[in-house]
Amino acid sequence: MLHQVPAQPISFASQHTRRESSAPSSSSSSVQLPRTLARPEFIEVSPAAIAAAAPELVSVPLDYVRRRLRAEVPQMMAGLSSLAPSHVPVLSQIPSAAIAVSMMIPVHSLVLAAQCARLPELRTPKHAVSHTLSLPVIPLAVPSPAAFTILRTFMYDHRLDAVLKALFPCHPASSRTSSGHNLQTLTTHTSHIKDLWHDMVALGLFDTELWDTLDLAWDIASAP
Repeated sequence: MLHQVPAQPISFASQHTRRESSAPSSSSSSVQLPRTLARPEFIEVSPAAIAAAAPELVSVPLDYVRRRLRAEVPQMMAGLSSLAPSHVPVLSQIPSAAIAVSMMIPVHSLVLAAQCARLPELRTPKHAVSHTLSLPVIPLAVPSPAAFTILRTFMYDHRLDAVLKALFPCHPASSRTSSGHNLQTLTTHTSHIKDLWHDMVALGLFDTELWDTLDLAWDIASAP
């Protein structure tokens, strides 16, 4: 399944939060950052979403589905790798008021359905026997397509270290000067983290370890 992912901005302050951002703290004389990032209320994935993506799993417990998906990651990643870049075009759409960037991203619908509670049902169409494979294209609006690629990788391999590396392409210590963070690097890091936060909220991705990692990244980026 290919997901067309256009940008769609949302507010950084979630309306459905379990933990509100604390009073701002200063990491630089020119930048004011909240001490913590708000977390939305936990919502479990709907059984109907699993049934839509994989009808044969309609009565299978969600925890078992997730464990089986992890066991099948090598085969699924091999399938994704078999799609040449020329077969997954990158599209750009330019409305009159703003620029929205779209990307074609191959992904298994069950991987999304089992982990993203706020997505609509992703029904897998039935295909007749053929020598060619046609993949459905499902429009999916997220605040940051670039951040979505990080989350897509995580939903397959669940590597928290890779998430941190994506958020901090350079080691955080290398961005410090004698007076604290370099302002440009600080802005880049916090922007990456906020983009990931936006997408996690929009998708309903409620993996506790991933949220803890995001909190750690924010602590690192906003440290004095």
